[in-house]
Amino acid sequence: MEMVTVIGELHAQIDTSRHNLAIATAAGLPYEAHLHRARLQDLFAIATRHGIDVTPWVDAATCAETRL
Repeated sequence: MEMVTVIGELHAQIDTSRHNLAIATAAGLPYEAHLHRARLQDLFAIATRHGIDVTPWVDAATCAETRL
């Protein structure tokens, strides 16, 4: 798989997880929010393993919430 495709898919999954985290948080669903934070941590770890910098896509608050 081309790196451009990997980066695009990673970016899309991070955006989806951030969106779902915001919805769960706004709805007062702490367990679901925890699951979305865990997914973000997994995606950040994948990015790190492949040398992909996600900081341009992810705001500082999300990084702090997920202990990036």
